[in-house]
Amino acid sequence: MSLIDGQVYFVIRDTIKTRLQNQFQTLMIVDNPNFYQKIWGRNTKDIFLMMVDGLAHCDGTDIQYVFRYGLGTQVFGAALFDQDVFFLIYESQTGLSLVYHGTLKK
Repeated sequence: MSLIDGQVYFVIRDTIKTRLQNQFQTLMIVDNPNFYQKIWGRNTKDIFLMMVDGLAHCDGTDIQYVFRYGLGTQVFGAALFDQDVFFLIYESQTGLSLVYHGTLKK
């Protein structure tokens, strides 16, 4: 479950849904077996998806990997702002805690 643009989004298996008028409405189906059922976003056309092997971004129609990582890497959280995004990463292989930073392309 994630709060995106003032609305609650639910991840149910490979489907991202919202709840309108007491009913679930499907926003998108993530057709990728590596989807790890965790999302963050600013709106429906700007959603980040945690994958088993990386972090992906959906612009409302297309899903593309932002970066890939190895086994044992975890994304523990995210902070999304108007122009910047920050992801809290832990790499078990190296024992490092990292902050990945991205900026919105203009």
